[in-house]
Amino acid sequence: VDNTPVPAVDNTPVPAVDNTPVPAVDNTPVPAVDNTPVPAVDNTPVPAVDNTPVPVVENTPVPAVENTLVPAVENTPVPAVDNTPVPAVENTPVPAVENTLVPAVENTPVPAVDNTPVPAVDNTPVP
Repeated sequence: VDNTPVPAVDNTPVPAVDNTPVPAVDNTPVPAVDNTPVPAVDNTPVPAVDNTPVPVVENTPVPAVENTLVPAVENTPVPAVDNTPVPAVENTPVPAVENTLVPAVENTPVPAVDNTPVPAVDNTPVP
């Protein structure tokens, strides 16, 4: 008869399963994109500047008045207005945001581990 002792049974308990539920997925839709067009640029030309010279002041003396001459009016022309058109605003629409839902997480509990101890082996030698 082989009387070699059978090794002892390891009855160390298996740790409990953590069945904490996973948080729910936030499926709040992203707000829609505002594709309102930008108003067109007003390219109406500015009216031309009137450079008509001011008439020369007549310096006829007035009786009993001091006849100091009025200086001549300087008729320097005003520069012309630049009427180069402003480029139109491009109103390309922004693509809409896709609100695809994320699947919900399944919180199925894992079965508890059976920690029932295994009976010890009887190592009594057989005669």
